[in-house]
Amino acid sequence: MSRGSVLDSTKSFEVRIERSEADVVVHLTGELDISGAPDMKRAFDDILGFDGRVIVDLRSVSFMDSMGLGALIDGRNRLEDDGAVVMLVANSGPAGRLLALTKLDESFPVFDSIEAARESG
Repeated sequence: MSRGSVLDSTKSFEVRIERSEADVVVHLTGELDISGAPDMKRAFDDILGFDGRVIVDLRSVSFMDSMGLGALIDGRNRLEDDGAVVMLVANSGPAGRLLALTKLDESFPVFDSIEAARESG
């Protein structure tokens, strides 16, 4: 059974976490920039210690800049150092385009859907 919670919400950015026995899904919505990055960092801090699959859903991110990318990379590094496997879900929207432009889609496992990430093992 999954349990969802909204960690923080501002006018331009929201983080929602869904936990299950198999994985944790971090849903991001809005602008992941200098004002949203700290909210994402708090979400990652909240799930440190989980040694399973962490799926970060970026499909509803309407804007992401270098601060958002830096927070995403830092969060991935901290979670993976703690035993988690971090996967991204992105489409052709702003986050997906930025991941491709910076070639970060080659260093993160990126999927089209949460279901595809879960099925990947």
